[in-house]
Amino acid sequence: MVEWMELGIKPSSYISSLCYSVLRLEPFTGCSFGCTYCYARWYRGAGPPWAKPWLPRVFEKIARRMQELPRPVFRLATLSDPLQQRGGAVPGVVKALLRTALRYRVPLVLNTRGDVAGDPEVFALLLSLAEHRLVLVQVTLGLPEGPAQLLEPGAPPPSRRLDSIEALARHGVPVVVRVQPLVPGLEEWHLRAATEALERGARGLIAEPLRETQRGLEALYKLLGAGVPSAGWEGYQLGEEPGREPLLHPGPAWRERMHMALEALAQRYGAVYAPCKDALLPRLAHWYRPGRSCCLEWLAVEEPVLVRPTLHEYVYWLEQGGDGSWQGFNGYICSLPVFEPFCSMLDYYPSPVRKALRAHHRRLQRLVENRSKLEALLSKTTMWR
Repeated sequence: MVEWMELGIKPSSYISSLCYSVLRLEPFTGCSFGCTYCYARWYRGAGPPWAKPWLPRVFEKIARRMQELPRPVFRLATLSDPLQQRGGAVPGVVKALLRTALRYRVPLVLNTRGDVAGDPEVFALLLSLAEHRLVLVQVTLGLPEGPAQLLEPGAPPPSRRLDSIEALARHGVPVVVRVQPLVPGLEEWHLRAATEALERGARGLIAEPLRETQRGLEALYKLLGAGVPSAGWEGYQLGEEPGREPLLHPGPAWRERMHMALEALAQRYGAVYAPCKDALLPRLAHWYRPGRSCCLEWLAVEEPVLVRPTLHEYVYWLEQGGDGSWQGFNGYICSLPVFEPFCSMLDYYPSPVRKALRAHHRRLQRLVENRSKLEALLSKTTMWR
């Protein structure tokens, strides 16, 4: 039996509090793209990427058992790029996962720096998934050709990713762009790339700032031939992790400027903007309503789906006069139709799905009940206060 953590993202204060999508399909052990700023290197093993041939069988077993239930959204993938090509084609494990999702009507968010239109079979499967409103494609893009070759050496060039965005949009496949990571000093490049993507048909933008160690920052900017710029760098984590160099991210003033600029850009094109891990005031997060994920899969996926509550709902409830208690919060979320499957049907889901969602819900509870830790997280992630 596969441990649930193979299919669920590891609980943490940030993920359990802020991310609706905590179920994943990770087809590879690593990634061949070798992006300089890749956050995933802290969470996966070293060495070349290997496919997981057993994963489609596990996914099919779980999908089959959910046929009579509202489906949760699975992310493909989180710690590796799902569209790494070998010999000019995407490995069969990825295609098998796409076919299973189509057969059992399981919605997916496919997140990639790859060439989505480069493998005809993958592209055809995405078209079929889109016909049934089962897929949102997120293409990560934020740099022009030259810097991309330095910082994303194994990934397809931005021009091919832009061509993929245009091809997907032309065929009716919902596609958004992740401008990730936002890097101080590269602001104009980020805005230019986002503009090109919107002009090619992207329906939305998602952006997440860089998080990196001090040594990692120095190495990254050395590649760019520049010093580390002043961006109000501050600690990213809520506490120290023994034996590990602490992570930094740009300070709130810089992050606010970038989020505001990207949001204004998206609005000019009639698109949606969602800041990843940086918006907890719903009145200023225009994508938000209870249960609506900042991954933007609601632009594409047909309801109903199984959705878990997050700190977004908790902050929203407080602003509506909630008393702040965990019991009161649970009563509030269970009164909302979007969370009805989570509140009343979770026991009927396959064990890996059930255990993953409960583990993250328990972590959210511990955070809500720890006022000092909750305030520390809110101080780092609530923008435009």
